[in-house]
Amino acid sequence: MTNRQTAQRLYLSPRRVEAHLSRILAKLDVTTRSAVAPAMIKTPPRPTPGHPGGTAAGGTA
Repeated sequence: MTNRQTAQRLYLSPRRVEAHLSRILAKLDVTTRSAVAPAMIKTPPRPTPGHPGGTAAGGTA
């Protein structure tokens, strides 16, 4: 899915999608979208303030 397609589905501007994506890639230390999923599998969940157990919504403790 392109940034433009993602933006349309989420009612955002393509630039906003690009900005979010670039931050995600940087945090995971990857350079392509296809590298995000494998990086997520390797990366343990970070504690999320305000959530019991310290995991993000949908995660497990």
